[in-house]
This record gives sequence, C-alpha cells and structure tokens, in this order.
Amino acid sequence: MSTHDWVRGRAQATPERVAIIDADTGAELSYRALDAAADRFAARLTRAGVEAGDRVAVLCLNRAEVFSLLFGCARIGATLLPLSWRLAVPELSAIVADARPAILLHDDAHQAMAEALVAERPMAIGAIDRDEVTGKAASEGGDARPAMILYTSGTTGRPKGAMLPWRQITTNAINSTLSFDLQASDRCLAFLPLFHTGGLNCLATPLLWRGGAVVSTPRFDPEQALAVMHERQVSTVIAVPTMFDMLFEAGLEERRPPSLRLLLCGGAPCPDALLDRAHASGFTMQQGYGLTEAGPNLFTGSPLEGPDRLGTVGRASVHAEITLMHDGRAVTDPDEVGEIVIRGPLVMDGYFERPEANAETIDAEGWLHTGDLATRNERGIYRVVGRSKEMFISGGENVYPAEVENVLRQHPSVRDAAVVGVDDERWGQVGLAGVVTREPLDPAELRSWARERLAPFKVPRHVLLLDALPLNASGKVIKAELARMHGA
Repeated sequence: MSTHDWVRGRAQATPERVAIIDADTGAELSYRALDAAADRFAARLTRAGVEAGDRVAVLCLNRAEVFSLLFGCARIGATLLPLSWRLAVPELSAIVADARPAILLHDDAHQAMAEALVAERPMAIGAIDRDEVTGKAASEGGDARPAMILYTSGTTGRPKGAMLPWRQITTNAINSTLSFDLQASDRCLAFLPLFHTGGLNCLATPLLWRGGAVVSTPRFDPEQALAVMHERQVSTVIAVPTMFDMLFEAGLEERRPPSLRLLLCGGAPCPDALLDRAHASGFTMQQGYGLTEAGPNLFTGSPLEGPDRLGTVGRASVHAEITLMHDGRAVTDPDEVGEIVIRGPLVMDGYFERPEANAETIDAEGWLHTGDLATRNERGIYRVVGRSKEMFISGGENVYPAEVENVLRQHPSVRDAAVVGVDDERWGQVGLAGVVTREPLDPAELRSWARERLAPFKVPRHVLLLDALPLNASGKVIKAELARMHGA
C-alpha cells in the first residue's frame, strides 16, 4: 500500500464514516466504499492496459468517481490528468497532445467531446459508470510518480502541466488542517471544478486526509448551494469572490446554515468590502493564497481581527518554507515588495516535459519563483500586491493592479474590476480598468472617486464599462484581452 494512500488507512480506521456525498443523487460513500471503488478503478485501468507511469485523463463534472479514480490511479502508479470541461475541443486537443494519456474516461455529459478528442489522437476511451465491476488492483503503485498533472490556466502563455507528487498533496493537507483547524466532523461543499487545484486540494483532499466529508455538486448554482449547505450540514466552503457575492445576493445572510463555520476566499484577491460584509454578518471568512505548482493553502489565511484583518493572507503555513526575494536577494525590510518564493515538499516535481520552463521557475537552490509580489510586515503577515508581470510603471512609479482593483471594487456601483497597464506617450504606461457595474456609472465619476483614495499615478486613465470581465476556463481574468478591447 502506498504510504500516502490515506483512503485505505481511513477505510481501516473509520470504515463507516462518510467520505463523499453526491448532492445530486443523494448517494453517500463511506471510507470503506471509497476504498473499494478505488480498487475497482485500479482493476479496470489495469485491464485496459494502463501501466505505472501512464496518464489517465478524465473529463467529468464534479462526482465522487473523480476521487475514487485519483486513489485508484495511485494504486497502480498511474497519474490522474483532470481535463477542463470549460475548454473548447481545440484547446483540450493541445493538452492531450502534450500529456499523451493512455486512456480518457468521461461522463455522459461529455461523451461527444471525448469522442472528438479520441478522433484526433487515438487512445483508449471509456465511460465512467456508477457501478464499476468489483475487482482488485493487479499491482501497487509507488510514491515517486506524480499523483496528478494539472495544467495551468495559460493566462501568460501556453498551458503547462504541473506534476504534483503525493508529498505535495499530503503536505498541503496537513498545512490546511493546521491553518484552518479542520476536523473529522467537518463537511466541505465542493462546487469549484475538480480539474484545478482549488476544487481538488483546497478543502477536498485535506478533508479526506483528515477523515471528514466532501459534499460534491456538479456545478455552482447559488440557490442549490444554499439548499445543500442546509440539507447536508456543510461547515466549510471555498469559493472565489464573485461566487461569494452571488451567495450573498441569493440570501446567505438571511438563510444562514447553522452548521457553516468557515468561508475561505481564494482564486483572486478578496475585496475588503466582501470581507467586511461577511464579518459584519457574523461569518468567519479568511482570504488565502496558493497556486497550482505549490498547493492552494500556503498561508494561514487573513487574521480575523486586528490591523492585518483586511488585504492579507496571514503567515506562512507551518510546513512551508516561504520568503520574499528582489533582484536575487532576500527581502528583509518590513513592507518592502518582493517576489514570493517557495521551497520544500510543497513544490511540484516540475512541468511535464518542459525543462526550459522548469529552469526558469525553480532555481538552483530549489526555490520556486511564483511571479507574485507581496510585502511582509514586522508581525510576519504577508500581503499580496500583484503579479510581477502585471506590475507597470507610470511616470517612473510602480503600479500594482491588485491594489487599484481593490479600491475600485469598494465603489458601491462596482461589482467587479480588473486593471492592466497600457502604453501612453507621456507617462510610458497608464492604467486601464475594465469595470462591471451594478447600475449605470459615469467613468469620469469613478475616476474622481478613485483620486480621493489613490495617488494620482495609480488612478486608471481609461475605464471600460463591461457586462462581464473576460475570463479563462479557471475563472481568472484575461488581462491581455482587456488591453486588446481597449486597442480595438
């Protein structure tokens, strides 16, 4: 048995405890049942010719089978390759061509897409059945091979496959348990897609390690989410800021689930106004920080009170070696901006077959360079200020879009905002803000309002009023598209 196969360990220690709840069907899987389902998937993959080191692609909505497949792959040394069902077939074809999976498993909803992919690159294909044939794995896998490969969203270029070993997933689970006091009695609501690290590894795999339960829903629907929270005694939820806005609009405050104890906000900077609203309503909400290449929970989360309550991600997690660097040196001065770098068991094994990208990302001393900029105050609290590639210089001054976006979102008429630097003959670059409003808003009025709260060089020179921000498959803003829209 793999030393990281916690499901088998849980099946032995707490066999009847609930592991997975399918909110759509009402089905509940105990740890004993999840362990048996992992064995059945391992046996099926072996019969299909999958060997240790092979990739197993899955194109599937959030379902219990994704987790049993993950642990089934581990038992034969295969690597799970979750594919984003939000991508178009040509985009998925590029990922499949890069990763070369041995087999593609799919649910009923994505059969046509799966068949289109197989037509372009021949490989084994199979449907995911809820009643797999009983059987045992023919062999046992090891811990050295990646547990999964997750492809990055590709906002800055062609997607790359981050190879995540079990040591990373396990260390992230331990850090998450310590940072957010996860208990075996906790139940998380999993509506973030299971094809990226937020859905899989922010709360789901940590709670399976801890012995808690994952309540799975195929997609995010705020009304359904509220109902499921009540029906299934959900205690923890991870969501991006826009999702929390929708949950509050659907009545989260008035219909508060009595079991709900913790809200985690990630995937994008959490607006101060959202944290204020949550805390004023009596919710415990914390902002976190992470990335595919090193796990989603690298910090303890924003403090619940005191001077660091807003705009921070807390201290480095217990089992995370993190510091800030600038121009090759460690940043030591409080509040000096530096790049977040990470070293240790949380770091990925590298990008799949991308030696040049690996050399650019992980230096000779083992530090993973995230490209994210932050400050650290005298209390050891980190504040993320943006990405190094997004920072722009206006009239000789550094502008960090995340700071400007947070201020713009505080305007009562603004629902969401994103800022990018665009060329300017006089100042070199100036800010362009894409703004989604709740009601009609004059751009000049917004700029005037921002000037009262920001230095003049930080105030966006241009404002685009949009119905929605351009997003990629992982829900991140495509800022290059904003610049293109401005140019057009």
